[in-house]
Amino acid sequence: MKKIKNFFNYLSLLSCFLPLIVLAVEIPNPLNTTSFTDLLNRVLDFLIKIAMPISAAAIAYAGFLFLTSEGDERKIREAKTTLFWTLIGVLIVLGSKGLVLIIKDLLGVKVK
Repeated sequence: MKKIKNFFNYLSLLSCFLPLIVLAVEIPNPLNTTSFTDLLNRVLDFLIKIAMPISAAAIAYAGFLFLTSEGDERKIREAKTTLFWTLIGVLIVLGSKGLVLIIKDLLGVKVK
């Protein structure tokens, strides 16, 4: 019983000085953002920078499939499917940025 009482005494003493310990450490913001919208813009810009080269490579691959299909219907269908889904992905990535801008406008958030 005495050990438990001592533990809670130490815990209460530590909790008195905890705000001083926490305030003594300043953690820098690694993202350099000040708002959620700025963070969202940075994430979307990053995704666009990654998605565009990948989509260009996928479009080139679909073109390669078209050229090497030699009239085979299965290969042509595979090339069309690859091109279709690549373009859908590009539209989703670019549309996400536009959707964020539309929502910001509707909510009255100032766009930088």
